[in-house]
Amino acid sequence: MSSNFLCALLVLAFLGSGKSNSGVSIRHGRYGDGQDITCVLSGDENMTQINWEMLRGPHRTKLGTYHPRFGIYIMQEYKPKVKIQNKQTPYPSSSLLIKVASNESVQICCAFITFPSGKLEQCIDISKKDVSINTSMIKDFTYEEPEPRLGLFGHLGAMIIGTILSLFILTILFYLCRKTSCRRRKSFEIRTHLTDLPAELTCAEVTMDSHCVGELDGLTFYLAKPEDYDDVMAISQDIYGGNDYLPHRYHYWMTEPGRVVIIARRGKKLVALESGLLVDGGETVIAEGLRVCPKERGWGLSGVILRFVDGYIKKVYPNVKTMRFTRGDDPRPEKLRKFTLLARRSVLSLLGDSEGFNSFVSGLQEKLVVSDETNSSRPLVPVKDLDALKAFLFDSDLSSRLQLPGGAIIQDWEPLKLMESNLHILARRNLTWFVDGSGGKPLFMSFHTPPYPIPYNGGSLCFNIDLYGMETTLAKKALTTHLNSVKSEIQGLVLVHIYMHQTLWKDLKQFCEGHDTVKQSKNFWEQLFLEKEL
Repeated sequence: MSSNFLCALLVLAFLGSGKSNSGVSIRHGRYGDGQDITCVLSGDENMTQINWEMLRGPHRTKLGTYHPRFGIYIMQEYKPKVKIQNKQTPYPSSSLLIKVASNESVQICCAFITFPSGKLEQCIDISKKDVSINTSMIKDFTYEEPEPRLGLFGHLGAMIIGTILSLFILTILFYLCRKTSCRRRKSFEIRTHLTDLPAELTCAEVTMDSHCVGELDGLTFYLAKPEDYDDVMAISQDIYGGNDYLPHRYHYWMTEPGRVVIIARRGKKLVALESGLLVDGGETVIAEGLRVCPKERGWGLSGVILRFVDGYIKKVYPNVKTMRFTRGDDPRPEKLRKFTLLARRSVLSLLGDSEGFNSFVSGLQEKLVVSDETNSSRPLVPVKDLDALKAFLFDSDLSSRLQLPGGAIIQDWEPLKLMESNLHILARRNLTWFVDGSGGKPLFMSFHTPPYPIPYNGGSLCFNIDLYGMETTLAKKALTTHLNSVKSEIQGLVLVHIYMHQTLWKDLKQFCEGHDTVKQSKNFWEQLFLEKEL
């Protein structure tokens, strides 16, 4: 028998059983008006990081992470309430300070990511009195009572039996690997890396048909498919106050060039969606469509999917440098600090029905005649030719002359720089354009998106008009012209949103007043244009 074969037998005979004597101790106590929770890892373990999580009923939320090399990271929404410290003890340990209501039933969990035992976790209910627990997490390892000592022949017999069993198991594994090797060639592994979250970023062994792109914080992320439509609509209740465009555009998004739509599932249940559109020659992504299942709102889930999508975009499209988006509410100052505010636009919202829409438009036309603004020396002319539009948009001082928001045009909440690559996106939108046709340097530009259905009030139409420039007379003309061009398409209830420079809002509001059939539906509000570096 060769020496190599003897060595192999000895190695197989003395393979370890995977036992571990490691454990996690957890305790908590009052600390001022908050709670102090401390976790200590005992045993011979190499600690990679410590994750802190909170359990409220069925909801599990990550609070923060301690990493020996990268330091401490606290989730943005919990920074005012949570503090994580690294304790200096003979064993790896960490302490969490958190402020919660005294009558609130909350469990705090600490999870040590270790080698070789894997994830060792312990939880404690901090709503109870001060507790000290010293138990070992039963995950990835077990405790066993010491076995009786064997004699020489007993050891020899155990070695022989162990060797035979090991060879038998290796033979089976080899056979299974050979049998499945063809199928494994058809699979691939996608790994995404987010710089501020070091754990749970891998969707391993994903088949080509699964559309899975990664995992994070207990969620699995997929590229959305047409058959996900019903699940997406199920989580879209009350999105944007009924002004949700996604029911109308979802299937178009599935095939739109440069569009990425990602959904998040917890198990089989779809819980969130976010989308990104590549623009500006592939250097910018527009984020839009964000939504979270109603039962999951308020638990930080939107932050999870946003971080994942950011990481996915950076991984798949490395040339993307900037993320841009628009929103209709004014975020809190601490949230706004994460982004650069490029511009604000004022929005005038009107509500009416098809029966009174024609008379409303006629009334606006009469006002223009009475004020003699119809005969102004600055007429509005339509732009239907792409080359003519290109020549107009690429005028070097157009942005300053029309006071374009952030140097871009915003088409139905999508901000686009004045670049030739973006003209193809605008061409797909079927827009109707009007510009100042007085000759020379135009002082006004406007366009509208064709009316589309929205869920508002059980089913309505949405009509968006974008105005650029600060000439009040031209703004009134443009508004009337756009409304008149679609009046034959209006059926049932219609919501009209007019986006403009702040200086125009008051005059246009007064211009639209005095009609019983179409009235202002919302007080003054703004569209914010934001960006951040990726």
